[in-house]
Amino acid sequence: MNIQQSTTIEKRELAWEAAKAITKAPEPPTPVALAQLQMTDAAATVITLPRPKNADEPLDASAVQDAQKIIRQAKTALIASGLSDDAAEASILWAIGAGHSEIKAVVEGKAGAVGTVANWLVSNLQFFDVLPDAPAGGDVEIAVTFGSSQEDTEFPPAERMTWAEFCRVMTRHQVGQKAGPCIVPAILNGTRRLKLEAKEIHVLVLDYDQGNDLATLVNAIEGKGWTAAIASTHSHLTTETKVKDVHWRKYLEQSAAPSAAELLAQKGYVPSVCDGAKVDREVDGYVFIRHPPCPKFRVALRLAKPWRAADYASPVEAVRAWAEAYEAVADALGIPFDESCTDASRLFYMPRHPANVLPVSRVLHGAPCDAFSLVAPRSSSGAGKTALPSRRTRSKKVEHVDASTGEVFDLTAWLREFGRRFLIVDALRARRPDVFANKVSDARHHVLCPFEGEHSEPGMDSATFVANAGEGATGGFVIHCRHAHCNGRDRAAYVSQMLEDGWLEVEDLKDPRYLLPEPDPVEVAIERLNASEAVVVIGGKTRILIEDLDRDGQTDVEFAQVPDRRNWHAPDRVMIDDKQVPVFDIWLNSPKRRQYSAVVFEPGGARPDSYNLWRGFAVEPDPRSSCDRFLDHLRENVCRGDEHNFNWLVGWLAQMVQQPSEKPGVAVVLRGGRGVGKTIVGEYVGAMMYRRNYVQITQPKQLVGNFNAHLKQALLIQVEEAFYAGDPKIDGPLKNLVTSDVRMVEPKGVDAFPVRDCARVLITSNEALVVPAGNDERRWAVFDVGDGHKQDHVYFAAIADELAHGGAGALLAYLQEFDLGGVNIRLAPETAALLDQKLNSLPSMPKWLHACLREGAVDTSGEWPEQIATKQFYEAYRHATARDRYAREISQEYFGKLLREIIPLLERVRPSNSGPRPWVYAIPSLDVCRASFSKWIGQDVPWSD
Repeated sequence: MNIQQSTTIEKRELAWEAAKAITKAPEPPTPVALAQLQMTDAAATVITLPRPKNADEPLDASAVQDAQKIIRQAKTALIASGLSDDAAEASILWAIGAGHSEIKAVVEGKAGAVGTVANWLVSNLQFFDVLPDAPAGGDVEIAVTFGSSQEDTEFPPAERMTWAEFCRVMTRHQVGQKAGPCIVPAILNGTRRLKLEAKEIHVLVLDYDQGNDLATLVNAIEGKGWTAAIASTHSHLTTETKVKDVHWRKYLEQSAAPSAAELLAQKGYVPSVCDGAKVDREVDGYVFIRHPPCPKFRVALRLAKPWRAADYASPVEAVRAWAEAYEAVADALGIPFDESCTDASRLFYMPRHPANVLPVSRVLHGAPCDAFSLVAPRSSSGAGKTALPSRRTRSKKVEHVDASTGEVFDLTAWLREFGRRFLIVDALRARRPDVFANKVSDARHHVLCPFEGEHSEPGMDSATFVANAGEGATGGFVIHCRHAHCNGRDRAAYVSQMLEDGWLEVEDLKDPRYLLPEPDPVEVAIERLNASEAVVVIGGKTRILIEDLDRDGQTDVEFAQVPDRRNWHAPDRVMIDDKQVPVFDIWLNSPKRRQYSAVVFEPGGARPDSYNLWRGFAVEPDPRSSCDRFLDHLRENVCRGDEHNFNWLVGWLAQMVQQPSEKPGVAVVLRGGRGVGKTIVGEYVGAMMYRRNYVQITQPKQLVGNFNAHLKQALLIQVEEAFYAGDPKIDGPLKNLVTSDVRMVEPKGVDAFPVRDCARVLITSNEALVVPAGNDERRWAVFDVGDGHKQDHVYFAAIADELAHGGAGALLAYLQEFDLGGVNIRLAPETAALLDQKLNSLPSMPKWLHACLREGAVDTSGEWPEQIATKQFYEAYRHATARDRYAREISQEYFGKLLREIIPLLERVRPSNSGPRPWVYAIPSLDVCRASFSKWIGQDVPWSD
């Protein structure tokens, strides 16, 4: 039966009275104390129920009956002691808390009854089924969207309910498989679950899958004072994690001391999950890691202010703002979370659990979460930029205040000056040798974490280590903790806490005993210039290579002459023997200067003495993200549903990823009207690369101009719109761009130098004639892009949104795994669009002959001749060509040669009749001539169109 809120509170109070009586129970035991002992036994029975090996198998029936019997006996004993029926039921709830702490939370009003125990209470004792009361906003109305599975393509309208009702829904588990009923926190504009279709969100939902326990989450949320519903997910307490075997092999190659535990630690799992982790088996392309049970939870927070897409300038800006607020909330809680859940249309399964896993849930009272107040304002200097800085790069000034003197010590400034010199191990051993775990590996000394009090399991473990300056890869001192609570903390935070706790004193930080010798100013100057400049040889001349960060934070390379660079550095000097000496000259004359004998572009790897312009791909492969919308666009629109053409096109992209040094010799041409989705293909693929590796050309001078430094690092060149295939100034350079293996790079003010040309060419145009395709053409793979989504802004915005949320990493992972064995990348598919380019590129004579073959006649007779005078045939060609001022007329001799090349069975003969016998052509039938023309041009020509 349902009990109103007031009755719930009364029951809770009576339960606590029963608890007090138990605590003060005299001897012999009162009925209440006896009930407590019986319930403790019942709880023990619950905890020790035999666990089936298969998650779908039910619990042991006899054990369940025994536990139910004990519960009924306990209720009878409590009523006999004088408690009312309601008070007895409430006391049972409290008593079961002795074995299952989450039931105690129900009595406190912080959770609903969940799991197996709750089911027993409801079914056997007709126990109350209350909504978790949330006095601070439990009656506030929210709205969410429900569905039946992740495969849903259409979702019903959102449902409205109170926050208390929502908490009950999100904390009531059902036994069953993970897939099934689901929830989308967003209210959708229509029925499609797309980011750009999200209209409004009242609840922010986070997933925590890396082993943080319930107490950690509760403490973090209560620390913010927020109201929340917390529930374990279907994979709660899982004891295995699967990793793709390719990722496992890559990890083994890159790690000095690889282990399953270390891999999990790198992924952010808490130490209690990592400890003892081992590879269990390898099946179907996955490595399965066995580890201790891993807690996994879902947290729902009510928002103080709903997110509304209409409040932003565009749908894209709206979903970006949602992701920023989402990450700001997660950052505020300070616990690693599933970052893929930032999607505004994210779907979550309803609470479910295997039969052999006891679920856990909790409802916390508090205030709603003001997510948008947590978002850091964007810098005014970043006009036009909308990306939020990575959480790993956000930092702030750290200061330590001496409690006795009030002196403020700037730790951030100290790190800049002494971070590369501080011997933290030596300083700690002198002050606090007791914090060391007496475990050292690779110069890393394991210690107690300064923040160990915040860990789920305080105390010494192997998750925290320190290393002296000069002993690690970074050069500076190191302190790191793998506990989730410490995720994102920098060295300044740890040192600050050590000062606070007396592990170190401020004077230790500058004590010469704990510092490496101050570096030589000359060495510092050389190191500083080496960080961004190098001496290179170009065309036998010495030049200065300059690495600089562009506006997008990517490395750009420029070249300068030595005198110009010396003038630039003229004010930069260092004191040597009481004399100011130019730093540039010191560096230029030092044997320690960075220098290279050549500048190359070698995706396959370069010699150590060569400067390689190739930087690899700009994103990490991410198989967890999706590029499905982009691939569907390639299949359905670019390739118009032709699976063979789709496989070839994806293979062309995959070969660029898997074999970037091997140029395929074939360019991709996308032809179609405006707004059909041509340009987005290059932009999506180019997003995998650094900006200098993906070059867009919109003007002929960018291709054929004197200065082409912008092409020196190109792996993909997208040529857009502005080219005419008949322009002889363009034809040669364009063909050379597709097939040449060497490119001459000519920066301004620097002699041209050769680099390996690995660039692939992607051409997009809405012109009929795009590329100069010959009859035996093999350079061009031409696709006519369909117009089914022409000017469909929602469709293309969804693709752009997919790209903005990991699509590039997903595409890179997909292309890395694509099997090139079944695709001949060097043989362009014979598409109708390619044939159209060939026909439009034909010289005057084959173009005229094609027209005759289509008409089935050479002249106005309307008949296909069996023979015709050679001069008459040639004059018919000349007459037709004269009307085309762009056509280049050929001689009669070359006309005949080309005619016999196209139609090999044609014969030049003299008639046998008397009188003058002019030469004639004996012409095969129309069908034979058409077949010969198709063979000559390399594709079947449709003659009936």
